[in-house]
Amino acid sequence: MNEATQFPQEWPREIVRVAATPSGVTIYFPPLRAWRFALRLALFGIALLAPALLASIAFAPTAKHDAAAILTLVLTAVFVYPLVLFGAVFVLVAWFAVSTSLTIEAGAQSIRAVRRVFGIRVRDRALPRAAIAAIEQETTTAPRGLGGNTFYRLVVLTLPTWNASNDGRRYDVRRLVVADGIPDETLAQALEALISEHAQLNVPSTES
Repeated sequence: MNEATQFPQEWPREIVRVAATPSGVTIYFPPLRAWRFALRLALFGIALLAPALLASIAFAPTAKHDAAAILTLVLTAVFVYPLVLFGAVFVLVAWFAVSTSLTIEAGAQSIRAVRRVFGIRVRDRALPRAAIAAIEQETTTAPRGLGGNTFYRLVVLTLPTWNASNDGRRYDVRRLVVADGIPDETLAQALEALISEHAQLNVPSTES
């Protein structure tokens, strides 16, 4: 019954790969799935970093301690070094974006998420089905200068351990990311339906 092939669309392999397993389904989000956005980030970072590095070299502190040397040092610290820092951050974020992968194992008993960077496992978390309350979709929009693309993320939320108010706010709710870097809302909805089906999120849990 719970076969990934029940979903008629072809899963775009550069973004997500789906495979049925005896206990449910495995969903793999490979590295490089957001390479276009990462490339824009890297180019923007390099555009900040390169001239800032040249300026920092050109205005490097000298042995002189006169007023001109002090003013040059202050201006470099105020304007140049922050550009070096911001440029390096953009490049590192882009590098991380193209090197991280996410593997999801969803079944009737639990949902497990394993994140790897350069193939090295950096996080491995699982939630039992009885603890899961819902799956929600979140969106992130890149700045217009970086393309303005909207990316979708799916997050599994646990049941609150306590709620002492009447305003509908949730307390002590754990989150587990089960999909990220999805560039298309229709694909995000299909993945949400797939995970919900195999984890039986639309069926009340019978466990205490």
